Amino acid sequence: MDVSFSNKLINLDPKEIIKKEKDNSMDNFFLILGLVYNDLKSLGFYTKILTDYFTDKIPKKDIENNIPSCNLGEFNGMKTHLERLITSCIHEFLIALQGNNTLLNTPQFKTLLEKTDKDTKEIWKQLIDLACGTNLTKKGEEFKKILKNIRNQGTFHYAGMGPKMKQGYTDYFYDFPIKNDLNKYAYFSDGQTMEKIRYFYCDAAMQFALKKDIEDSIKNTEEYYESLLIIMRQINFSISKLLNKYLENKK
Repeated sequence: MDVSFSNKLINLDPKEIIKKEKDNSMDNFFLILGLVYNDLKSLGFYTKILTDYFTDKIPKKDIENNIPSCNLGEFNGMKTHLERLITSCIHEFLIALQGNNTLLNTPQFKTLLEKTDKDTKEIWKQLIDLACGTNLTKKGEEFKKILKNIRNQGTFHYAGMGPKMKQGYTDYFYDFPIKNDLNKYAYFSDGQTMEKIRYFYCDAAMQFALKKDIEDSIKNTEEYYESLLIIMRQINFSISKLLNKYLENKK
C-alpha cells in the first residue's frame, strides 16, 4: 500500500484557536471533536492497511475451506481488535455528545451548525438522537446497547473479561454447530519474538463472545459491523464540516 499524505497544510496562530487566559467550553468541545475525527481516521486507516497487507498472504481457497494458518489467525485477531476499538471510540463520542448537550443547545453552537449544509445538519441530528436516546427505533436502542457492552466488556476492563471470554470459548470450541479445522483445535504460535507469537484461541474466544452479544440483540453480526462503518463515516463527515466552519471563524 503506497500512501502519501500530501494534503494542503494550513497554519493558524495558536492564540486564535485557544486563549490561554480564557476558559471557553465551545473551544474545548471542538478540541474533542478534532481528536475524535483523528482517532476514527487512524482506526479506519489501520483497518485498510491490515486488509491490504494480508490480501496476498491468505489464499482464497484457504478461507473457503477453513484451512488454519498463522496469517489467517493474525488477520482475524487484528481485525477484531480494530473493530472493538472503533466500537469503543464511537461509544465514547456519543457519551461526549450527551455530556455536552447543554453546550450544543446554545445560540453560539446552533449558529455555527446552521452554516453547514443540509446533509451535515441531518446527520448531526441523528447522532444527537442516538447519543441522547431520543426517537430511537428498537434497532437503534439495541445498537447503542451493543456499543456499550463491547466498550465495557470487550475492549477495556480486562479484569472482568474472563467469564465472557470463557463463554465465547465454549461457544466456538464446544458448541458451535459447524465443526471444521479452525475449531477442531485451540491454536497458538510460538517463537522467540513478539512477531512470531500469538494466542489465536484467545482471539477466537473474544470474537465469539462479541458475536453472541451482537446476535442476541440485532441477530446479524455482518449487519452490525456494516452499520458501525456507516456511523464512523457519518461522524467524521459531520465533524469535518463543523470544524471547517469553526476554524473559518478563527481566521
